[in-house]
Amino acid sequence: MLEFSEHAPPWKGRAQLMTNLQAPSHKGAIAQGVTHFTALPYIEIDGDRATVTSYLQILTPNPQSEPYELSGHGTTKGFRVHRLSANRWELVRTSDGWRVKTRTGRAMDTPAARQLLHETTSERMAKER
Repeated sequence: MLEFSEHAPPWKGRAQLMTNLQAPSHKGAIAQGVTHFTALPYIEIDGDRATVTSYLQILTPNPQSEPYELSGHGTTKGFRVHRLSANRWELVRTSDGWRVKTRTGRAMDTPAARQLLHETTSERMAKER
């Protein structure tokens, strides 16, 4: 199950994931130049289960910006951060390798994101005691 927001229905199963990735709205975002940039993950492995916590930025071209030239890199109007979120992935190891059980994403400007990150740090601190 992939739960991207507390305000949107979760995606359940590979078939729904593939359907949603082929939806006109997703293809439209790709045509607009959307990109996902993930920070290095924090990974906790416990036997055949793993928890992965990371940040995700959704970046989009910024067509309203003034062109900016960077020495040796050309000119661009740049990108803007469309969304920054905290993500938690729950993984399970199967005979076919690691599989996603759930993914929860929460926008960083919500209490839910702070709670997700608090759970990660609390779990880590408890193990170190």
